Amino acid sequence: MRSASLALDLNQDLLDIRTQLQSENTKVSAILHHSSDGIYILDREGRLIEASESFCRMLGYARNEVLGTSVIQWDTQWSDQEALRSTLAQQFASTALSLYESKHRCQDGTIIDVEVSSYPFVLNGNPTLFNSSRDITKRKALERSLQKERNLNVSILKLAGPIILVIDTEGTIVSFNRTAEELTGYSFEEVNKEPYFFIKFLPPEERPRVEAIFSAGVRSGSIMPHVENYWLDVQGEKRLISWSNSMLTNEEGHVLSVIAVGIDITERRRAEEELISSQLRLQEILNASPISVRIATLQGHHILFFNKAYANLIRKSDPAEVDPVKFYCYPEVYEEILTELSRGDAVINRQIKLNIMGDIVWVLASYMLVNYMNREAVLGWFYEITALKNSENDLRVAATTFESQEGMMITDSEGNFLKVNRAFSEITGYSADEVIGKNPRLLQSGRMEKSFYHSMWQSIRDDGFWLGEIWNRRKNGELFPEQLMITAVKDGEDHVTNYVGSFMDITERKLSESQIQHLAYFDYLTELPNRRLLHDRLQQDFKRVTRNQSSLALLCIDLDRFKVINDTLGHHKGDVMLIEAAKRIRQHVRDSDTVARLGGDEFTIILPEYGEISSIERIVQNVVRVLGQPFDLGDGDVGHISGSVGIALYPQDADSIEHLMKHADQAMYAAKQAGRNGFRFFTKNMQEEANEQLALTNDLHLAIERGELEVYFQPIVDARNGKIEKAEALLRWHHPYRGMIAPGVFIPLAEESGLILEIGEWVFAEALRNITKWKYSTGKVIQVSVNKSPAQFLRPEKHPWLDVYLASDLPDKCIAVEITESLLLSESERVTLDFVNFRKNGIELSIDDFGTGYSALSYLNRFDVDYLKIDQIFIQKITTDQASCSLTEAIILMAHKLNIRVIAEGVETKAQSDLLKSFNCDYLQGFLYSKPVPSAEFEQLLVMNETRL
Repeated sequence: MRSASLALDLNQDLLDIRTQLQSENTKVSAILHHSSDGIYILDREGRLIEASESFCRMLGYARNEVLGTSVIQWDTQWSDQEALRSTLAQQFASTALSLYESKHRCQDGTIIDVEVSSYPFVLNGNPTLFNSSRDITKRKALERSLQKERNLNVSILKLAGPIILVIDTEGTIVSFNRTAEELTGYSFEEVNKEPYFFIKFLPPEERPRVEAIFSAGVRSGSIMPHVENYWLDVQGEKRLISWSNSMLTNEEGHVLSVIAVGIDITERRRAEEELISSQLRLQEILNASPISVRIATLQGHHILFFNKAYANLIRKSDPAEVDPVKFYCYPEVYEEILTELSRGDAVINRQIKLNIMGDIVWVLASYMLVNYMNREAVLGWFYEITALKNSENDLRVAATTFESQEGMMITDSEGNFLKVNRAFSEITGYSADEVIGKNPRLLQSGRMEKSFYHSMWQSIRDDGFWLGEIWNRRKNGELFPEQLMITAVKDGEDHVTNYVGSFMDITERKLSESQIQHLAYFDYLTELPNRRLLHDRLQQDFKRVTRNQSSLALLCIDLDRFKVINDTLGHHKGDVMLIEAAKRIRQHVRDSDTVARLGGDEFTIILPEYGEISSIERIVQNVVRVLGQPFDLGDGDVGHISGSVGIALYPQDADSIEHLMKHADQAMYAAKQAGRNGFRFFTKNMQEEANEQLALTNDLHLAIERGELEVYFQPIVDARNGKIEKAEALLRWHHPYRGMIAPGVFIPLAEESGLILEIGEWVFAEALRNITKWKYSTGKVIQVSVNKSPAQFLRPEKHPWLDVYLASDLPDKCIAVEITESLLLSESERVTLDFVNFRKNGIELSIDDFGTGYSALSYLNRFDVDYLKIDQIFIQKITTDQASCSLTEAIILMAHKLNIRVIAEGVETKAQSDLLKSFNCDYLQGFLYSKPVPSAEFEQLLVMNETRL
């Protein structure tokens, strides 16, 4: 009872956990598919394994269209697969959220700006990247538009028609534009020398009043916004100036300077006076005046007179038909002006904001009551100051920009600090008080050569600016890299007045660049040089040994049976083995030698100027010896591998890096074919064999098309009565001039080149076709065994064998798929699924060459194996070697205990046949019954066999 209760509790716990997991999955799914940002998940290769609906809509794809695609297809920042792998490796190596901007290509070809946030995490045991893309196309377009507008405003400010003065609290002029210089005849350098220099521009009678207005404004923080006074021009004549004044303050509200914008209204005032004195002259002058003028009735606001400038201002060719009130942004403003006029006061030089055709236009407006054509009317004249208002705004923007996140500094023409911003102090550690008046040389790190500074200042003199990277020193002595831009500020005569510098600390960026550089040239797992760095060092060593008339050796090392470790113990253990193998190899080479990992389980060693061949052999023997020793992989796991080494010499074996690497690789394969755990030097015969294999591979590409391939069939008989019950399909190649080529020669070539996939489909179709043909010609259905290469099982896409078989309308069990014993050990989910589907749909499973490979007995029941084929190496010695005889009998007994039938292949003598029958072997195959024959001959054997029996 207690056990039952415990089981119920466990079941309830499992149900609760399942319910909780389902709830969490629902939440995650809702977040993924209903987020406004485009969310997607990438695997290590940059393939998209999940995507939200918003991401699919962003790119214009259906979800099934985008899943499985590479990020290169829709993210324009990746130029090639190598760049993608490098960046992905960096992102997977990081544990922090990364944020960057990129561009995505939509299905219709349009490009959108996106802001991407990326975070690495582990999904189902695999490292992945969780990415979120936000469409910032509109924001980027707005930023470009604002930048264009800012550039335009700066240009307008420089060329502004009004007089612009900026005077600090000490009375010193700190800004004096071109209009002011032309009016007074003074340059900025002259007026900037002493406080209250601006008094000299005024007639004596004006000076006390203007000085009093300025002093009162500085003390109170509020200055008269509109003032008129006379100035003396360069000829000493009086000019009436209308001023618009404002105060520039800091964040604490303290006055920094007075900004005065003045308009020379001398001529306008004279025109006004003449206008009042003579109506006729008024009309003549106003029509020629650039100032907008109009006269409107006091009641009803009907326009009685206007000049051309007014028509241009309000953008109407016939303003007499238009109510002028509608052009004010606030209609109550005009009523306020009329109220003032009704009291007998003139309104002079008032800034008014107009709304003309939807655009904001600022004017300096004056109004007075006049009698015009015996009617009470209002005279108004307007001077547009929109550009001036924008210039004032630009000054405020410039002041705000100066306090940006970048370090900013302004120096005089000698390079001495005049002003620095807060970011400057935060980056360098120096306060403004510590650097004002000093030279930027106090920041020099000592790492830059004199020639660097010479080149930098030469660029500033020639081009007006310099942009680059430089090392400087903080106040605490710490060196740091910065990106610096220095711009020369020049006056109207092209003389340098100031230098403006902006910079930012790029320490983090430099660190990232260093890390990227390391990833680009070193293997992330073993820290050995990678293929790129190996190639660079080979180039250097080639030049050195050529110059010294010496030699170098290139060793190509492949770890034998490493795949077995990876497949059985997992990739983590495989990585441990690779790291340890790299350490063992490095222990047996010189410091001047290079050990690199090219990928997977392949290592390379460069031995420059090795001396004698015996020196190479000693190194190789040590490497092979240490690789053959057991590897402690942790958790009690021990790995056993060996190393196959190929050796090529320069210049003896090759004249280029490519040929040297290819020849070392060929020698390594020769070492593997010779039994592994050894080494081979490259020989010309290896190249000839490689050329021969390449030629055969090229011919094999055309073999099906030319009809050179043919399927032969070898009978498999029932051991009890000798009746042909089965056949094995065996491929033959009739080469047009090489004759019959053995399968042992061309099948490996087909597997290496990938042709085995196409050839395998053709053989399978031929087997089905012949079974059908024999069925109608003999009335007997013969099961045919078809060999299937591991490469065909492990192909990424679904293979069509099952679909072709089901479409043939043949009965169940007329096909047996033969696989090698090692394929069972792969434990691939895809392979397991294929086995299950085969047996479910009537295809039987046969294990070929049993007993020659791995001990796979525990896998036989797991995969429901139907047949075991005992390899012929045991059958050939069954009558002469007691061990082979005993092993064969044991295999048959074991198979029968597992309800598996046994086929003995390679039966050539009656004695072998009789002994196998005594062991109760089920089926026999070999030359004793028939060699493999073409389809027509096999059909005759079937007929004869049935007749004889």
